[in-house]
Amino acid sequence: MINNTPNTSSTETAQRVLRKTTKSVSFLSTVKVSPCLHINDYTKQEKKLCWFSSEEMSNIKNDIRESIHLLCENTFVSEEEEDICIRGLEVFLPQESAARRERRQDAIQAVLEEQQAQWDNNECFDADLIAEAYQHFTTLSSIIARKNALKDEEFVQELRAKRSRSFLRNSISRKTSRSGSLTDSQQGSKRRLITQGTTMCIQ
Repeated sequence: MINNTPNTSSTETAQRVLRKTTKSVSFLSTVKVSPCLHINDYTKQEKKLCWFSSEEMSNIKNDIRESIHLLCENTFVSEEEEDICIRGLEVFLPQESAARRERRQDAIQAVLEEQQAQWDNNECFDADLIAEAYQHFTTLSSIIARKNALKDEEFVQELRAKRSRSFLRNSISRKTSRSGSLTDSQQGSKRRLITQGTTMCIQ
């Protein structure tokens, strides 16, 4: 049997954090509509390309195992490695995996014990009490999930900014290159005009 009264201070802190979280929905003022091909109009090859093949799935799993192995061995150099990404893989680390499994088991046990207590109490049923018993052990998981989501959001924003800067640099480079070519051409034309004018004056 487990103790259904976890650390009070940590639970209260977690609940305060969740209460401060405000949810909202916003819409862009500019609406963009893009045509989408119906699945009935897909060719067999297009349908096949919508899914990972067995070989691709095998490669993905091998990459995950390799990344986790590097993390466990502390041989992982940087998150910016081109061929290795650890985002989302932290939960597979032994310590984190054990903690998640323990929280899940505690939550299940708490629900079962609350249900048993209600049945023993003249078969009364209170869904709110069951939910509260469950939330005692899932509040921390909710906070962790939110923190990870914020990290993912920050990563994506940085990636977009990096790609935008790269695109801007490439655009400027192309424009500069074209401008340089036109200048060389114009200078050649000027030289020809000067040469022709000099020849006409001599004649």
